[in-house]
Amino acid sequence: MRSFSRSRINKYQVEPNIICENNQNEVEMRNELKIFFKYAGYTLLLLVFTTCKNEATPTTQAIEIVEEISFEQAKLELPLYTNFLTHFKERGYTFWDFHTYIQADKSALPEKLMVIRHDVHHRDIPSAYRAKVLEENIIGKNTATYYVMLDFYPESLENGFENKRLDYLKLMHFLKDQAVDVQPHTSPWDDYLAEYPETWWRNLPKDSLMLLKNKFYSIHKDEKYYSIETILHDTLNMAHVLEVLPKQIARFNALWQSELGLKVESVAAHGSSTPINHVINNVDILNVKKVRQAGLFILETSSPEVFQKLKFIHDNNRPLWMENPQDVVDGQYEFLMHPQVWENPQEYRDLYWPKTK
Repeated sequence: MRSFSRSRINKYQVEPNIICENNQNEVEMRNELKIFFKYAGYTLLLLVFTTCKNEATPTTQAIEIVEEISFEQAKLELPLYTNFLTHFKERGYTFWDFHTYIQADKSALPEKLMVIRHDVHHRDIPSAYRAKVLEENIIGKNTATYYVMLDFYPESLENGFENKRLDYLKLMHFLKDQAVDVQPHTSPWDDYLAEYPETWWRNLPKDSLMLLKNKFYSIHKDEKYYSIETILHDTLNMAHVLEVLPKQIARFNALWQSELGLKVESVAAHGSSTPINHVINNVDILNVKKVRQAGLFILETSSPEVFQKLKFIHDNNRPLWMENPQDVVDGQYEFLMHPQVWENPQEYRDLYWPKTK
């Protein structure tokens, strides 16, 4: 289990006697050793413990949650998503996850295609279970990929991080056991700044970073890759960023496989709020040829090669077609859905959309 820390911990730290409960709600004691050590710039947390009697695994706990969510209940709690799926099914759409898309002949895609991508932050977990129930009952199995934000560095600084991490693992193991495609939602810029906190430009505002980018770099894309070319001087040290990135991805992939027992096939870049991501995006650096050819993943969901074939629709700004899917013209789409967003999009609009007189 990975944990991040800004401090330099050089010695083992032990916290024994962690309380847990069994299925009869009887409290028992569990000896748990929390061992911290440094590796490749990260502080890692290794948990070594003896198991409580009758302790539920993440998978069984998740199954209990989903068993409590009936199809009828899921429809009541996510009515907009229910209507969205039903509407496009009635229009004759084919629904795929990204695993199916990767395997498909791109020259013979269905005329009406919806490749469903869920970006799952911690806030999204309850409705991710509901979305899975809706998809299975309305459009069938293996119709969406869930990109889960495991070990996002800013979250690791929050109170209750270990409990949040367990929530992610419960969902991931449940999806895996249900043969649902589950992959990482990743933010390489946040990982880079976590490992290299002394980076000189990390606290510069977006406008200052944009001036540096425009003066010293040229970013281009072709049908498959992005390229980041240095002009005059590599002031943001992008050569180092792109040298380190494959190593960081490889470490995370090893963690993902150890937690889930599955290799990473595709990744979805996170729209991080860190200023550098608004200047040189996570999508850009994940799709640089050197990074892609390292063989660490087959596809990034916002890559040029995906957008050569699929139009992109998303719920980021709570578009009105969430309530009116008939406004979406027929085509071949990557559809990005954040499960929590579909609970009440109007609440966001009331806060952030410009007010009309």
